[in-house]
Amino acid sequence: MRNRYGRFMWRVGLLTLLAVFLVGTSHTFAAMGNRTLKQGMRGDDVRELQLALNRHGFKLAVDGHFGPKTRQAVEAFQRANGLKADGIAGKQTFAALQKKAGNAKVQQPARKGQTTSRSGADRTRNPSTVQNKSQMLKQLYEFADLYLGTPYRYGGTTRNGIDCSALTQLAMKHVGITIPRNTASQYQVGQPVSRAQLQAGDLVFFSTTGPGPTHVALYLENGVLLNASSSKGVTYTKLTERYWNDRYYGARRVVSY
Repeated sequence: MRNRYGRFMWRVGLLTLLAVFLVGTSHTFAAMGNRTLKQGMRGDDVRELQLALNRHGFKLAVDGHFGPKTRQAVEAFQRANGLKADGIAGKQTFAALQKKAGNAKVQQPARKGQTTSRSGADRTRNPSTVQNKSQMLKQLYEFADLYLGTPYRYGGTTRNGIDCSALTQLAMKHVGITIPRNTASQYQVGQPVSRAQLQAGDLVFFSTTGPGPTHVALYLENGVLLNASSSKGVTYTKLTERYWNDRYYGARRVVSY
């Protein structure tokens, strides 16, 4: 029985690695959506563009800033693929990046700010009570173990690819709490909490691509977040990291002990 279980788990692991590999080349483009990116812009979409260009041999700093070097890389990629070399990344450039990655089809997701409709997804309990704080943290780490390493995909909701608000929604569901699907709506639930009073299960918001809350992560303990990062996928992130520290927007508590 033990040997059969071991063989089963080995096959599951192999299939999981294969799925991550196959998805890895396509998640970048989903995050870009149908925006047009050009010099002077900042945000996660720019970071995804820089990641894609890096994969095609253009060595860029993945900093989310569309500066002169990113524009030059876009121009070089456009020239190499028979496109107008204007340094502006639009639909044709994204399509060429997708084709070079070997994907058969690009699915353009909704623009950021649009709510993905899911039956029952916007039913909210404000706030919910959990009896045991240590048990809550244990459950959150169990959830984290399931999703660590999952690639970022804008609009994604599975271990093949997931975005920030889907990660926090599923984490809360794992502990029996229902919150809305998108970042802006999640910022409206629960109660505001100061940065100094953060505790396990708090939703932590950042302003990354425009005014207001545009990114959300889940607080665990000791300044550590469970975060669906556009550049690293699902990972543990320190709130004190300069990028996140500079973009901190606020926090909400949907769990009370």
